[in-house]
Amino acid sequence: MPQTKILKQRVEERTAERDRVWQLTNDLMATARLDGYRIQVNPA
Repeated sequence: MPQTKILKQRVEERTAERDRVWQLTNDLMATARLDGYRIQVNPA
Protein backbone atom coordinates (compact mmCIF):
# COMPACT_ATOMS: atom_id res chain seq x y z
CA MET A 1 0.00 0.00 0.00
CA PRO A 2 2.88 2.48 0.26
CA GLN A 3 2.63 3.10 -3.49
CA THR A 4 -0.95 4.25 -3.04
CA LYS A 5 0.11 6.77 -0.40
CA ILE A 6 2.94 8.03 -2.61
CA LEU A 7 0.61 8.39 -5.58
CA LYS A 8 -1.97 10.23 -3.49
CA GLN A 9 0.70 12.63 -2.23
CA ARG A 10 1.93 13.32 -5.78
CA VAL A 11 -1.61 14.01 -7.00
CA GLU A 12 -2.22 16.41 -4.11
CA GLU A 13 1.07 18.26 -4.79
CA ARG A 14 0.39 18.63 -8.50
CA THR A 15 -3.18 19.73 -7.89
CA ALA A 16 -1.98 22.39 -5.43
CA GLU A 17 0.62 23.59 -7.97
CA ARG A 18 -2.00 23.80 -10.72
CA ASP A 19 -4.33 25.74 -8.43
CA ARG A 20 -1.54 28.23 -7.57
CA VAL A 21 -0.77 28.81 -11.24
CA TRP A 22 -4.49 29.24 -11.97
CA GLN A 23 -4.83 31.92 -9.28
CA LEU A 24 -1.55 33.79 -9.78
CA THR A 25 -1.05 33.95 -13.55
CA ASN A 26 -1.72 37.20 -15.39
CA ASP A 27 -2.74 35.21 -18.45
CA LEU A 28 -6.39 34.55 -19.11
CA MET A 29 -7.10 30.85 -18.68
CA ALA A 30 -10.37 29.01 -19.03
CA THR A 31 -11.84 25.55 -19.21
CA ALA A 32 -14.66 24.87 -21.61
CA ARG A 33 -16.78 22.04 -22.91
CA LEU A 34 -16.43 20.90 -26.51
CA ASP A 35 -19.42 23.03 -27.50
CA GLY A 36 -17.57 26.15 -26.28
CA TYR A 37 -19.55 26.66 -23.07
CA ARG A 38 -17.15 28.11 -20.48
CA ILE A 39 -16.97 26.17 -17.25
CA GLN A 40 -14.28 28.15 -15.41
CA VAL A 41 -12.28 31.34 -15.99
CA ASN A 42 -9.37 32.37 -13.82
CA PRO A 43 -9.30 35.76 -12.02
CA ALA A 44 -7.02 37.39 -14.64
